[in-house]
Amino acid sequence: MISGARELARRLVFRRTEGTVIHSSWARKLASPARPAIRRAFTLIELLTVMAISAILMGLIIVPLVQSFNMTRTAQAFADAQDRARILTERISLEIGNAVGVRSTSGLTRAMVNGVSEKVPQHSMIVQVPGADGALVDIALPYSKVDIIKPAEGDPASIRDGAYIDPNTGLADPTLTAPKGQVMLPVAPGATIVRYSIGLRNPFANYNNPYDGLLMVRNAQQDNLYVLYRSEVNPLETETTGAGERLKYFLEELDGSGQPDLSRPIYDDPGFFTPNRDGSGNIIRNDDRARIIGNWLGIDPVTGASTGTRRAIIQTEVSRYDMIQSVFNLGTREVSYDGNIPRIVSLVQFAPEQMSSDPAEGQVAARQGEETENAAAIAPDVYVTKYGLWDRALIRNWPKGWNPGDVNRNVYNVARGDITSGDGTGFPTGVSIYAYDPDDSPVDFEGGLEVFDISAYEGIVSRAARYPFSQALRGGLSSPKARDAFVPFTYRAGTGKIVTSFSIAEVGDASVNIGAVPNLPTLATSGPGGPMTPQTDSDTGGQFWEARHKPINEKFNKVWADQPGLQPGVHRFIDLRVAEAVDGSFGPLHPNNGFQRAMIVPGSEEVYGPDQLPGPNLGRTVRYTRSTREPGPNQYKINYVDKQEPNNGVRDPITDEFQVDYSVYGFANPPATYDERNFVSAVIQPRFKKGYLQLNSSPTDALPQGDILVSYRFQFNGAAGRARVGSQEDVFAVDYDTRQLINVLLTIRNYPQSTLPNPQGVTLKSTATVRNYIR
Repeated sequence: MISGARELARRLVFRRTEGTVIHSSWARKLASPARPAIRRAFTLIELLTVMAISAILMGLIIVPLVQSFNMTRTAQAFADAQDRARILTERISLEIGNAVGVRSTSGLTRAMVNGVSEKVPQHSMIVQVPGADGALVDIALPYSKVDIIKPAEGDPASIRDGAYIDPNTGLADPTLTAPKGQVMLPVAPGATIVRYSIGLRNPFANYNNPYDGLLMVRNAQQDNLYVLYRSEVNPLETETTGAGERLKYFLEELDGSGQPDLSRPIYDDPGFFTPNRDGSGNIIRNDDRARIIGNWLGIDPVTGASTGTRRAIIQTEVSRYDMIQSVFNLGTREVSYDGNIPRIVSLVQFAPEQMSSDPAEGQVAARQGEETENAAAIAPDVYVTKYGLWDRALIRNWPKGWNPGDVNRNVYNVARGDITSGDGTGFPTGVSIYAYDPDDSPVDFEGGLEVFDISAYEGIVSRAARYPFSQALRGGLSSPKARDAFVPFTYRAGTGKIVTSFSIAEVGDASVNIGAVPNLPTLATSGPGGPMTPQTDSDTGGQFWEARHKPINEKFNKVWADQPGLQPGVHRFIDLRVAEAVDGSFGPLHPNNGFQRAMIVPGSEEVYGPDQLPGPNLGRTVRYTRSTREPGPNQYKINYVDKQEPNNGVRDPITDEFQVDYSVYGFANPPATYDERNFVSAVIQPRFKKGYLQLNSSPTDALPQGDILVSYRFQFNGAAGRARVGSQEDVFAVDYDTRQLINVLLTIRNYPQSTLPNPQGVTLKSTATVRNYIR
């Protein structure tokens, strides 16, 4: 045992601990059973190794947790965006479907864009974002707003304490801007409009997108993004300001004296939700623009305090939802700029449906009881497209006989306006009909000769001025090809109708003052000597065309006396082609100075003359009735279109009609042009021409003293007839945007609460139909 202890001591003498040799005396002490043993500590290397392993293990655990968090937030953001997009598109579609209509915004309007007055589309909204240099710039985004016209509903008299009564609660609701209840029938526009538009969540602060780092650096400030607003206002509601009575929600147009006109709101101000700024770029909070924005938001623009009911209600979320998108390179994330202006896209668009070459359907041309010979040549005077509420209409008319393979018959008519120009108030300079010749221009929406100014015509009609048809004719009619193909028309954009007829009262010489009498074709029945029959008229000498034989009775008596071979087929008649109006002018049916295509609209004529029936009303002006047989007292017979003339069996190669040969009736053929001194041309041939108005031709009963006045409508478009060459009838086709169908294209961008800069986007499209619109 002693030897064993010695051996242990010997070994301890030479043992090293922490790099030091232990002395033999210490070894003896260590060997003593009464001394405790020393415990080892971790080395630095061991600690670093453990820390590295722990970091790796933490990374393997935490990174998937963060990624899972981001994926969860992203999925939640996508689901939220999808739900919101679906709800909004359905709600907007429902409101449009229940509306009376949608305001037209197809024109141009003046707006200050980056300090310069520019023409921008009326459906635009101006947004302000940082440019390439960091300063704010203005950008007009098209189709960023829509105004829905609500139908009239409820009882306008249902008011208590100055507020409309809510029929659901029976209480007066000061937030209602119009009566509420069932839609009033027939449907009529109400007092309010609903506007959907984009705008900053806080219009009195700058745009701030702290998430994606595209237009500005990422930051920790509160976001201020563009959101979608829904507003319902009465556009004519006013308030008292320091400047007097002013509109509450819109700026006003100025009247002739330069004062605001409260009856004319400026609906289409693209910057209506963007406050003005001073020269230093600071927002002006105390002008009319700021006041109006404050009224939409229900706040005081200076203090921010609530002032009443908020009209502009945010439809998207108030944070993390952005309704504009900058165009950028997906690889480099560099924004695309046009100079200093970034390219921005509006994520909500309210665009009318585009209709291309919609054929207009002709309506019934003649009704029962208005039959006439050669009725197949009569065309409708009203054409209707599938939808109404037109915007930017381009109307093409291929007239009867049009032949693209014939250089003499390939001209057709195009009605168009120029939306790239404007008069500063948002409306194009005008819509006109152009005679387009494919041989002169490659495209019909630019070339052609102006032949009829539709806008000028409508303007003269609205002012109740004289002779709008004559004043709307243009110089392009001096071209023989344009004149031959000329088919004038107007259109009703709201109802989708093309109207090809005009009143004869719209034709005349504006330089002649005739007072208040209508400028209608008028012809006296008798001269100063009073009514006479062939038996009582002793003055039948001279020539039939002399002035003394101009009255209806006198000419009848002259022809009766000179042409016994025609008896009893002599007629009392009026040739409306050459009948003079009160001002001495002729109508468009004139055989020499009129238009070959012009004809009378069936059933549109009104004939007034002295009463021919014996009794107390004899000689008083009465309205005559139409007959398809030989007319009797107070009756007439009329040709709406040309009838088949006498022929010699030879057909015309173009019209397929028999050529005229009057020799079989004992008369020479009439001259090529109308001659009032040629008996065949002035008396016989008119029987077969449009506008021939035959009256009571009894040789024993003269027409009472008085004047025969004739009112009628005329049209230039024709139907099939017997033409074999070219188109068989007039055809109309229209390119237009219809506000009866509104496409709502909505993209929701939701920035999730995650570490990722990319938003989650959902795009939905719906087509809303205006169902309450009455054509």
